Amino acid sequence: MKSENCRKFSQMPSSLPLVWMLLASILFSLAQVSLAQDYVTQRGDFVTEQDSLNALLEIEKSNTLGRAPANFIPDTEIEPVPIENRIWLQNLLVEDNSGVLASIRANIASWEQTEEYAQNWNLKSTGLYNTPDVAAKKAFLNKWLLKYFDKRLAGEIKNSEEGSTLHTVGQVHQTLRPNTEVGISQKVKIKFKARLLQGRAIARVENPWVDTHATIKATGEVNVQMRKELKDIGVTAGIDYNANEGRYLAHVDKKLTEKITARISSNQEADKVMFDTDESVDKRLEFFFHTPF
Repeated sequence: MKSENCRKFSQMPSSLPLVWMLLASILFSLAQVSLAQDYVTQRGDFVTEQDSLNALLEIEKSNTLGRAPANFIPDTEIEPVPIENRIWLQNLLVEDNSGVLASIRANIASWEQTEEYAQNWNLKSTGLYNTPDVAAKKAFLNKWLLKYFDKRLAGEIKNSEEGSTLHTVGQVHQTLRPNTEVGISQKVKIKFKARLLQGRAIARVENPWVDTHATIKATGEVNVQMRKELKDIGVTAGIDYNANEGRYLAHVDKKLTEKITARISSNQEADKVMFDTDESVDKRLEFFFHTPF
């Protein structure tokens, strides 16, 4: 009996497995349609063929675990948004209360505009549109950037809240900058200013005759300067004494025009007489020309 059944099974047509596979595929499709209809019904929408198809697509998408073809382009709008990238230097160089940074930027912008104008119109050879060279620009930036940071720090300390770190630094800074004034007479006063952080002290003698002040540095260097300005005749006389070298420079300046100043000077040792005929006395006649640029 068993062998007869096996023989009958072996005599079945070879197309029968294909029929079974087709029936299984149909049943699987019907099951997916049923699931799609349940999915749409739960949403409370009217079930149509299009709704069923959309639900089938969503189920098929969930079955593929979110995988998509390499050439798949999502149906979404992409709007490019610019990203502002600020370097650390832009956060460091902010405007100060004294306007030093604005002045630096204005000078640099003026140089760039002049150079661009002279280059575009081929006017460099005329010499009318000259700008500072690289070395001069570097010296300008070194000088004014130090001034900017000094002014900015002073402003931050001045506007700091009481009890903050900057406020404490300001209190210490004031302690290290003592000012003393001594009256010699009604017309003569000596003002003493110590700059311990800078390593120097300044003594100024205030009087109605000669402007005198001395600078003493921590390195031991001592300089004394005296000035007297005669406004009626446009003459300024002065003496600069270097105590370390034992020499002094005497000079008389006369303003000839708005841009030209003449100077007669004599540089000699402390035991020599100014404008002496001795060869060691350096006597000069100089003319200084200055103009803004």
